[in-house]
Amino acid sequence: MKSIISTLLLIFLFSCTDNSDEKLIEQTFQTYKSSVINDDGKKAIQVVDKRTIDHYKRILALTISADSSSLETLPVMDKFFVLAIRHIVPADSILSMTGDGLFIYAINKGMIGKEGAMKLDVGNIAIDDNFAIAEFTSEGKMTGIKINFYKYNGNWKFDLSSFFKVGNVAFKNLLKDCPSTENECIAEILETTYGKTGRDVWTPIK
Repeated sequence: MKSIISTLLLIFLFSCTDNSDEKLIEQTFQTYKSSVINDDGKKAIQVVDKRTIDHYKRILALTISADSSSLETLPVMDKFFVLAIRHIVPADSILSMTGDGLFIYAINKGMIGKEGAMKLDVGNIAIDDNFAIAEFTSEGKMTGIKINFYKYNGNWKFDLSSFFKVGNVAFKNLLKDCPSTENECIAEILETTYGKTGRDVWTPIK
Protein backbone atom coordinates (compact mmCIF):
# COMPACT_ATOMS: atom_id res chain seq x y z
CA MET A 1 0.00 0.00 0.00
CA LYS A 2 2.82 2.37 0.91
CA SER A 3 4.55 1.69 -2.41
CA ILE A 4 1.34 2.47 -4.33
CA ILE A 5 0.91 5.74 -2.45
CA SER A 6 4.57 6.64 -3.07
CA THR A 7 4.21 5.90 -6.79
CA LEU A 8 1.04 7.99 -7.06
CA LEU A 9 2.74 10.83 -5.20
CA LEU A 10 5.69 10.76 -7.60
CA ILE A 11 3.35 10.82 -10.60
CA PHE A 12 1.50 13.75 -9.09
CA LEU A 13 4.72 15.64 -8.40
CA PHE A 14 6.08 15.10 -11.92
CA SER A 15 2.75 16.16 -13.43
CA CYS A 16 2.80 19.36 -11.42
CA THR A 17 6.42 20.04 -12.37
CA ASP A 18 5.78 19.51 -16.11
CA ASN A 19 2.65 21.65 -16.00
CA SER A 20 4.49 24.36 -14.08
CA ASP A 21 7.39 24.30 -16.54
CA GLU A 22 5.00 24.59 -19.47
CA LYS A 23 3.44 27.67 -17.90
CA LEU A 24 6.88 29.15 -17.20
CA ILE A 25 7.90 28.59 -20.82
CA GLU A 26 4.71 30.26 -22.00
CA GLN A 27 5.40 33.16 -19.64
CA THR A 28 8.97 33.46 -20.95
CA PHE A 29 7.73 33.73 -24.51
CA GLN A 30 4.98 36.19 -23.57
CA THR A 31 7.59 38.38 -21.87
CA TYR A 32 9.76 38.24 -24.99
CA LYS A 33 6.77 38.95 -27.25
CA SER A 34 5.68 41.92 -25.14
CA SER A 35 9.24 43.28 -25.14
CA VAL A 36 9.46 43.11 -28.93
CA ILE A 37 6.08 44.76 -29.42
CA ASN A 38 6.96 47.54 -26.97
CA ASP A 39 10.56 48.07 -28.17
CA ASP A 40 11.95 47.10 -24.76
CA GLY A 41 15.35 45.55 -25.40
CA LYS A 42 16.43 45.57 -21.76
CA LYS A 43 13.43 43.46 -20.83
CA ALA A 44 13.82 41.14 -23.83
CA ILE A 45 17.44 40.33 -23.04
CA GLN A 46 16.41 38.98 -19.65
CA VAL A 47 14.49 36.10 -21.24
CA VAL A 48 16.76 35.04 -24.12
CA ASP A 49 19.51 32.47 -23.74
CA LYS A 50 23.27 32.50 -24.25
CA ARG A 51 22.97 31.06 -27.77
CA THR A 52 20.95 34.09 -28.81
CA ILE A 53 23.47 36.56 -27.41
CA ASP A 54 26.38 34.59 -28.91
CA HIS A 55 24.68 34.95 -32.30
CA TYR A 56 24.51 38.73 -31.92
CA LYS A 57 28.15 38.83 -30.81
CA ARG A 58 28.99 37.07 -34.07
CA ILE A 59 26.81 39.48 -36.07
CA LEU A 60 28.56 42.43 -34.42
CA ALA A 61 31.99 41.02 -35.31
CA LEU A 62 30.85 40.58 -38.93
CA THR A 63 29.42 44.10 -38.99
CA ILE A 64 32.81 45.46 -37.97
CA SER A 65 35.11 43.35 -40.12
CA ALA A 66 33.34 41.39 -42.90
CA ASP A 67 34.07 42.46 -46.47
CA SER A 68 31.67 41.98 -49.38
CA SER A 69 33.02 38.52 -50.23
CA SER A 70 32.50 37.35 -46.65
CA LEU A 71 28.98 38.78 -46.57
CA GLU A 72 28.02 36.79 -49.65
CA THR A 73 28.74 33.54 -47.78
CA LEU A 74 26.30 34.36 -44.96
CA PRO A 75 22.69 33.22 -44.59
CA VAL A 76 20.52 35.93 -46.09
CA MET A 77 19.07 37.11 -42.76
CA ASP A 78 22.54 37.57 -41.30
CA LYS A 79 23.70 39.42 -44.42
CA PHE A 80 20.66 41.69 -44.27
CA PHE A 81 21.13 42.40 -40.57
CA VAL A 82 24.82 43.26 -40.95
CA LEU A 83 24.01 45.63 -43.81
CA ALA A 84 21.10 47.15 -41.87
CA ILE A 85 23.30 47.90 -38.85
CA ARG A 86 25.94 49.50 -41.08
CA HIS A 87 23.18 51.44 -42.82
CA ILE A 88 21.65 53.06 -39.74
CA VAL A 89 24.20 53.00 -36.90
CA PRO A 90 27.19 55.39 -36.87
CA ALA A 91 30.54 53.63 -37.18
CA ASP A 92 31.84 54.84 -33.81
CA SER A 93 28.69 53.53 -32.11
CA ILE A 94 29.12 50.13 -33.76
CA LEU A 95 32.72 49.94 -32.55
CA SER A 96 31.65 50.65 -28.97
CA MET A 97 28.82 48.07 -28.97
CA THR A 98 28.74 44.64 -27.33
CA GLY A 99 26.68 41.64 -28.41
CA ASP A 100 24.22 42.42 -25.62
CA GLY A 101 24.07 46.04 -26.72
CA LEU A 102 23.40 45.09 -30.34
CA PHE A 103 20.53 42.81 -29.32
CA ILE A 104 19.01 45.54 -27.11
CA TYR A 105 19.44 48.12 -29.88
CA ALA A 106 17.75 45.85 -32.45
CA ILE A 107 14.76 45.28 -30.18
CA ASN A 108 14.50 48.98 -29.32
CA LYS A 109 14.50 49.90 -33.01
CA GLY A 110 11.89 47.29 -33.98
CA MET A 111 14.36 45.35 -36.13
CA ILE A 112 13.48 41.86 -34.86
CA GLY A 113 10.12 40.66 -36.11
CA LYS A 114 7.89 43.19 -34.40
CA GLU A 115 4.86 42.82 -36.66
CA GLY A 116 5.10 39.03 -36.80
CA ALA A 117 5.46 38.72 -33.03
CA MET A 118 2.02 40.22 -32.44
CA LYS A 119 0.32 37.11 -33.86
CA LEU A 120 2.59 34.49 -32.28
CA ASP A 121 2.23 32.29 -29.22
CA VAL A 122 3.67 28.88 -28.32
CA GLY A 123 2.08 25.45 -27.95
CA ASN A 124 2.87 21.71 -28.17
CA ILE A 125 5.60 22.12 -25.54
CA ALA A 126 7.79 19.04 -25.02
CA ILE A 127 10.16 19.17 -22.05
CA ASP A 128 13.28 17.05 -21.51
CA ASP A 129 14.99 18.05 -18.26
CA ASN A 130 16.46 21.55 -18.89
CA PHE A 131 15.58 21.63 -22.59
CA ALA A 132 12.22 22.20 -24.28
CA ILE A 133 10.88 22.34 -27.81
CA ALA A 134 7.75 24.34 -28.54
CA GLU A 135 5.79 25.13 -31.67
CA PHE A 136 4.81 28.58 -32.81
CA THR A 137 1.09 29.16 -33.09
CA SER A 138 -0.33 31.99 -35.15
CA GLU A 139 -3.80 33.23 -34.29
CA GLY A 140 -4.43 29.94 -32.48
CA LYS A 141 -3.25 27.66 -35.32
CA MET A 142 -0.13 25.49 -35.24
CA THR A 143 2.52 26.63 -37.72
CA GLY A 144 4.86 23.64 -37.71
CA ILE A 145 7.74 25.95 -36.77
CA LYS A 146 9.70 24.65 -33.77
CA ILE A 147 11.72 26.76 -31.35
CA ASN A 148 13.91 25.91 -28.36
CA PHE A 149 14.00 26.90 -24.72
CA TYR A 150 16.70 26.18 -22.13
CA LYS A 151 16.47 26.25 -18.36
CA TYR A 152 19.18 28.14 -16.46
CA ASN A 153 19.14 28.19 -12.65
CA GLY A 154 15.41 27.50 -12.61
CA ASN A 155 14.55 30.09 -15.28
CA TRP A 156 13.46 29.21 -18.82
CA LYS A 157 15.14 31.22 -21.58
CA PHE A 158 14.11 31.54 -25.21
CA ASP A 159 16.65 30.51 -27.85
CA LEU A 160 15.78 33.00 -30.58
CA SER A 161 18.58 31.61 -32.75
CA SER A 162 16.65 28.31 -33.06
CA PHE A 163 14.22 30.17 -35.34
CA PHE A 164 16.84 31.61 -37.69
CA LYS A 165 17.14 28.59 -40.00
CA VAL A 166 13.42 28.74 -40.80
CA GLY A 167 13.57 32.53 -40.94
CA ASN A 168 16.35 32.40 -43.52
CA VAL A 169 14.32 30.13 -45.78
CA ALA A 170 11.26 32.39 -45.48
CA PHE A 171 13.27 35.56 -46.17
CA LYS A 172 15.02 34.00 -49.15
CA ASN A 173 11.69 32.93 -50.62
CA LEU A 174 10.37 36.45 -50.10
CA LEU A 175 13.30 37.90 -52.02
CA LYS A 176 12.61 35.55 -54.94
CA ASP A 177 9.53 37.64 -55.73
CA CYS A 178 11.74 40.70 -56.23
CA PRO A 179 12.45 41.43 -59.92
CA SER A 180 16.04 42.52 -59.17
CA THR A 181 18.99 40.57 -57.76
CA GLU A 182 19.02 39.57 -54.10
CA ASN A 183 21.50 42.30 -53.17
CA GLU A 184 19.60 44.96 -55.11
CA CYS A 185 16.41 43.93 -53.32
CA ILE A 186 18.14 44.16 -49.95
CA ALA A 187 19.44 47.63 -50.81
CA GLU A 188 15.93 48.68 -51.83
CA ILE A 189 14.43 47.35 -48.58
CA LEU A 190 17.07 49.18 -46.54
CA GLU A 191 16.44 52.51 -48.29
CA THR A 192 12.66 52.12 -48.11
CA THR A 193 12.77 51.21 -44.42
CA TYR A 194 15.59 53.39 -43.10
CA GLY A 195 16.19 56.05 -45.74
CA LYS A 196 19.33 56.65 -47.77
CA THR A 197 22.83 56.46 -46.34
CA GLY A 198 26.07 57.98 -47.57
CA ARG A 199 28.06 54.98 -46.36
CA ASP A 200 29.18 52.03 -48.47
CA VAL A 201 27.58 49.28 -46.38
CA TRP A 202 29.47 46.54 -48.22
CA THR A 203 32.83 47.62 -46.79
CA PRO A 204 34.00 46.78 -43.25
CA ILE A 205 33.93 49.35 -40.47
CA LYS A 206 37.59 48.65 -39.83
